Amino acid sequence: MKTVLSQNYFVFSDNIYQLLYGTAMGSPISSIITEINLCYENMFIKHILETTNIFYTRCVYDTLIIYNKTTTNPDLIMANMNHIHKIF
Repeated sequence: MKTVLSQNYFVFSDNIYQLLYGTAMGSPISSIITEINLCYENMFIKHILETTNIFYTRCVYDTLIIYNKTTTNPDLIMANMNHIHKIF
């Protein structure tokens, strides 16, 4: 996977670009990488969701989180999500 992501090029306005992070939109490998990422993300946050009263769902790049702010700290949710994405 590192080889594929390190050789991720795309063309825009007759110029060739290499992405430093992620995959090019429309690339055949983009959907596969996204699915793998979502599966791993769900494994990491499963324990958080089981122990709290948080509703979490995600579809590709959109995330919806519903929580009760009197019982859950939004900064803690954000810190946990940012930590998960550093792992990937």
